[in-house]
Amino acid sequence: MSSPALRRTCRRLIAVVLLQLGAISAQLFEATPADGTGSIATFVTIPIFVGAGLYLLGSLGRSLLRFADGGSTAGGR
Repeated sequence: MSSPALRRTCRRLIAVVLLQLGAISAQLFEATPADGTGSIATFVTIPIFVGAGLYLLGSLGRSLLRFADGGSTAGGR
């Protein structure tokens, strides 16, 4: 995986898989049980889901900004 584009694509795919697993987990376990205490799935699912979503939004936003910039690189490569 020497190409930066390939690494970026792999990170994005992992983030999409984490979003899907978070959505499935949220559906399998109720977010707020009747007794008022949160389940362990709530405390694990929410940070993973939010983190993967924020990564995807940031990554796609950065790509759009780079594309709007004209695609020039400052490193000379």
